[in-house]
Amino acid sequence: MPLLGVALGLSELRQPRLTVLANGVPIGGAVAADVQSNSHLGANRFSVHATYDKSNLPFWAALPLLLDIQVSIGGAQASLVIGYADSLDVDPVRGEAVLHGRDLTSVFISAQTAETFLNQTASGIAGTLAARRGLAANIANSTGLVGRMYQIDRTRSLLSQHSRATSEWDLLTWLADQEGCDVWVDGTTLNFLPFAAPTMIGTVTPTTCSSLRIHRLLDLAAGMQVVVKSWNSQAQQVVAEAAESAPGSSGGVTLTAVRANLSSADALGLAQTALAQLSAHAVEISFEMPGDLTTMPRGGIMLSGTGTSFDGTYEVAEVERRISFERGFTQSVLARGLPWTPS
Repeated sequence: MPLLGVALGLSELRQPRLTVLANGVPIGGAVAADVQSNSHLGANRFSVHATYDKSNLPFWAALPLLLDIQVSIGGAQASLVIGYADSLDVDPVRGEAVLHGRDLTSVFISAQTAETFLNQTASGIAGTLAARRGLAANIANSTGLVGRMYQIDRTRSLLSQHSRATSEWDLLTWLADQEGCDVWVDGTTLNFLPFAAPTMIGTVTPTTCSSLRIHRLLDLAAGMQVVVKSWNSQAQQVVAEAAESAPGSSGGVTLTAVRANLSSADALGLAQTALAQLSAHAVEISFEMPGDLTTMPRGGIMLSGTGTSFDGTYEVAEVERRISFERGFTQSVLARGLPWTPS
């Protein structure tokens, strides 16, 4: 497995080049860019620094302004983010301009909906919204219908005309939660897929980073228990299910959640899902290193060479890349331990 951040000769990889396209046309004066990528069901953010020339006022005044931030290094080129600019700061005295924006998650965040989507599947709704916003779709098929009021053993929410209006993104994240899926935008593609083990990217060691920090929450590391309680209206009985990461251990954290009208299977599934999400926060690592084009949220990395029990596999949660003529191409990475899974 390759080492991340291996310092190569200037004639090889360490000659990065920044290209910023605005509505398909390169910004000739782009001098620096910052791109923050995450896996938190929210938009990735970016900023672009460029020289400001009043002769280009029509360009700076263009609405909307779709940016594509690309980096080439060692002959390889990749788009780090595609999205609309949200704001523009101009300093005509210094001749500087800064564009701030978000990836195309923003087109769903900005769109309000109160549609019913009766008798449609979650994947069908996701595909409809992606097409409506002009995005490609990478969507796993689902079979259950959204909006059914009753099932054999439990009730379900109904998206009706009297529901409170919400954003399309909130609807997508709610549907993903119901289906046990992850949802995010990558470039011009909406992804709606089941959670999967991260694909390994490479190995990080203390010698390949300019800084490395390991953070451990001792209460969570000692063990966690999540208890879900409910009242099943149809069966007229109390439901209580629990999931534990370290049965029989002393200390640790116990959390209780109360939800309406769950079956035993639903309560257990919710407890296991919550425990998996919490357990990933028990240990996290953050490090800085030379920038690359492969380290992305949801990818897996191996920490090696510390000589401690912290050596192991982590999942990337956040990546912040910075490229400029002054400082070159660097990145900061936050990664968390792999979630607990039922034995």
